[in-house]
Amino acid sequence: MKLSTALINAGVSLHGLEESIDRVLFLGVELFRDDPSAYEAVLNANSKYQLAPFEDSGFENYIKYEVGTEEGVLALLCASLYEQNESFKHIFGALDEGYISAESNVGEEEAKILAAWLKKEPSVWIFGAEWEDHPQAQEIAKWVALMSAILPIRVVIIGQDPQMAAAKAPVQPNMDIELESFDGTVVYACAAKDTWESQAIIASSQFAIAAKAKDGAQVRVQTPWKDEIRRLHVKDAMKGTIALLPFATVPSGYRYAKSRITPVG
Repeated sequence: MKLSTALINAGVSLHGLEESIDRVLFLGVELFRDDPSAYEAVLNANSKYQLAPFEDSGFENYIKYEVGTEEGVLALLCASLYEQNESFKHIFGALDEGYISAESNVGEEEAKILAAWLKKEPSVWIFGAEWEDHPQAQEIAKWVALMSAILPIRVVIIGQDPQMAAAKAPVQPNMDIELESFDGTVVYACAAKDTWESQAIIASSQFAIAAKAKDGAQVRVQTPWKDEIRRLHVKDAMKGTIALLPFATVPSGYRYAKSRITPVG
């Protein structure tokens, strides 16, 4: 199920992005590739947070999580938001926050800091286009619905049209969360800005070391989408072991994937 459909079914309306935004929580990466005007609007917000597997330098506040742990991260945030709510906090008793924190690499204290920021004033939550095909879309929508019940938020999904949802009481999400591990060299499928990018894999020096390949080398890139030869481009500003894999047409489905990188020749 698409995240947009799951949110509507859960009673969460989808909004359009306004030109002027005061406070924004951006859940995603590489927004300038999917929607340059939205990226500009987000960067011009008075206060902004990014929640993502790798950082965009345009955000003053950033929380990093491990790929594949999105559901758990939202669960941690939701538990922090409901911590002082005596009527609801008992439902989180079965949530293994220690396990989620260890797997996602998001500390419970980080979740509390973000929760406190969100409680101060209304905010716009912008989900990057990569969230639309998330494999855990239904559970993610339940967590967002539960948080929207106590927070004044407007939800936007990049690439999706506004749609009003009928008011519904939130459905309790599954507290028995199992998170997938993405170890090794991980790639993110994104929109190529030009032709050379669609023939390259853009990575940090750390990724290059893990792949045992040098900057400018031809490498075989094996992913669930394709098995192809590309040229490795090391970008000094990038960090971590997630590389960008640009496509002229971005493959459907979850945009993160485990990869096997092999030097050619």
